[in-house]
Amino acid sequence: MVVVYLTAYTTSTADSLRDWRPVDRGCFFENERQLQYFKSYSQAHCDMECRSNKTLETCGCVSFSHPRGKNTPVCGPGKRDCLFTLSKRFSLFENGTAQDKKLKKTNLEECQCLPSCSEIRYDIDIVELTRNWTKFASKVDATKFFDDGLLYTPDYRRDPAKINTSLSPGESRPNIAVLNLFFKKNTVSSVMRSPMMTFSELVANIGGVMSLFIGCSIVSVFEIFYFLTLRILVNVWKQKRQKKKKKSSFFVQTPYIE
Repeated sequence: MVVVYLTAYTTSTADSLRDWRPVDRGCFFENERQLQYFKSYSQAHCDMECRSNKTLETCGCVSFSHPRGKNTPVCGPGKRDCLFTLSKRFSLFENGTAQDKKLKKTNLEECQCLPSCSEIRYDIDIVELTRNWTKFASKVDATKFFDDGLLYTPDYRRDPAKINTSLSPGESRPNIAVLNLFFKKNTVSSVMRSPMMTFSELVANIGGVMSLFIGCSIVSVFEIFYFLTLRILVNVWKQKRQKKKKKSSFFVQTPYIE
């Protein structure tokens, strides 16, 4: 018996990162990158499409498991060596020659298959348990191990005897496989991509540091700017105004007294 524990994780991205380049933020938003063979973008879809394109470029054909167009040829037995060599270059394991590793890095960089900015990921833990299947099989009904849709097929309704759902003594009893799927937690861990510091936060932090170490604040910075620019202009304007007043006073006529 095999028990599989699933742990779900969700990843989202703040809207403030939409103006960033995908390489800088490390992901693609929905409909930000269009794929040739898939309607929706995901890192797995992008990787499959990139492998298909690289295989077609290198071998002149694609593997039967790769996505392809209607007129794209499928590789036959004669292209086995080419497919095997190319699969090593895309392998996730650290094997192969130095040239293979270099080509692997080049291929991955050319693909630019970044994760999706909003995705759900599952981590899997597998536990294998032993059990006395012969004793267990004699106590259960085999129909419980069949898909519910099987009982509604035309063949089963026409002649149920054609489908063996019994656990009679013999080979059928020990030939049972049970797979149990469980969620490891009843909660989902969520991760948010967001900038570590925005521009306004940067200005606020700089002002706080300046105020702490040199007793300076943002108001002090504006005061310095005022005295270096606006204050000088105001003083020059006042001096010119006073000079005009002095010049006008020389032309004032005194009243005539007899």
